[in-house]
Amino acid sequence: MRTSPPPRFIPTSPELDYKPFTRSIIRVVKRLTLCTLFACMLAMCLFALRVANDVSPSLDASDSPACTSARCVESELAQLNMNAYSITEGFAPNWWLLETAQGEWHYHAVQRVLLAGPWLDVANPEQVVDKSAQRQRQQRQTFLANARAQGVLMPQDIASSAAAPIEIAVFTDPTCGYCRRLHQDLPQLAELGVQVRYYAFARAGEGSPGEQQLAAIWCASNPSQAMNDAKQSQDIDTATVTAACTTKVQQQRAMALRLGVQGTPSMILPDGRLLLGYRNPAQVMQALEPVLQRDRTK
Repeated sequence: MRTSPPPRFIPTSPELDYKPFTRSIIRVVKRLTLCTLFACMLAMCLFALRVANDVSPSLDASDSPACTSARCVESELAQLNMNAYSITEGFAPNWWLLETAQGEWHYHAVQRVLLAGPWLDVANPEQVVDKSAQRQRQQRQTFLANARAQGVLMPQDIASSAAAPIEIAVFTDPTCGYCRRLHQDLPQLAELGVQVRYYAFARAGEGSPGEQQLAAIWCASNPSQAMNDAKQSQDIDTATVTAACTTKVQQQRAMALRLGVQGTPSMILPDGRLLLGYRNPAQVMQALEPVLQRDRTK
């Protein structure tokens, strides 16, 4: 009888730890993956730069003449479907200053570069000068001097202790809740020696209920009384509004946008500063302190 050989004894070895080896492989794979991605991104960037250099037109002045007139700049803007309220010489050579509904823009006559935002003079890093803010402040002062007849001066009992009332311009909309709140502050402002002259700013734009009410106020035989009625939610007659009154209101809104007004109420102080949003009487007087100090030194 044939018997099978006895099984051989195979000594066992301690269990091997494969974790360090596995971690090393994972690190290598990650590094290879990152290097591959970086190489692909670099190649794509180089390819894009090469294509841009091949197809983009040169901005050198020799290829196209410089825009030396406002009409030329206007034509360039038309190709971009942009309109400007005004086109004037900018703050530096070869730059044009554009006033648009979207704010202030700057156009380079030679390089055909269009930039948005304020123009900052950083010649003195310790005292950066906002040229755009200075220009707009001067514009507001000019507006206060020339547009008084277009506003609605509210009859207020100015305090007898006030040597001379301080007049502020307020852009308003009868449908604005904070405008009504400011209107309720007029007696308190009068006691402090502050007089309000209203200007129209239909916050919802042309054809809005606010514009219709403002046009009715400017068409009324007594605009200040009509303003009071509108701010107190009383009915005002909008059926007799003429196109001329609507045009006046729209022109005031367009001017307000140029002056930096973005909503209602907005106040322009005698020194050309602009206050956006509602301010209570104490805050108004705090903002007027530089004006009061200037008047005291006269």
